[in-house]
Amino acid sequence: MAKETEVPGPQWLQSKVRRYITLTDEEAVTFWSFFKKQNLKNKELLLKVGAVCEYFALVTDGCLMNYYVDENGFEHVLQFATPMWWTADLNSLINGVPSNYSIRALTASKVLLLSKSDLDELYRKVPATERYFRIIFQNSLIAHQQRIMRNHAYNAEERYRQF
Repeated sequence: MAKETEVPGPQWLQSKVRRYITLTDEEAVTFWSFFKKQNLKNKELLLKVGAVCEYFALVTDGCLMNYYVDENGFEHVLQFATPMWWTADLNSLINGVPSNYSIRALTASKVLLLSKSDLDELYRKVPATERYFRIIFQNSLIAHQQRIMRNHAYNAEERYRQF
């Protein structure tokens, strides 16, 4: 069971994005209004391979795992998403194509969901959020590039210690 965290709301969101952008109280309320809240049980799927990804998910509690299963039935982890990490199959979400991987809760988890159309509308209503997500995407790309390098340079135990 995931530990209890503070109940998120506009002020919580405002405090979490402050390191990237400044939002007025009104902008924080608008940003917050776009989220759909969802609780996931341990091992529950947020996204199943073959389905079109409908949401960009912000983990507020718990841990999610993005993974694919190879032809031999082995799971390969692409990403772990812990509190304040965003996750989705961006290719599926943005382009509306079936996902090549699944996203599963590793513990009971809480997520805030943002659809592609809501994200586009959010950019129009609160322009500062476009900067926020640009920074988030840049940081994600950097992390993925570093992970690829670590996968080539380190064994599994060394990679685990660096997580």
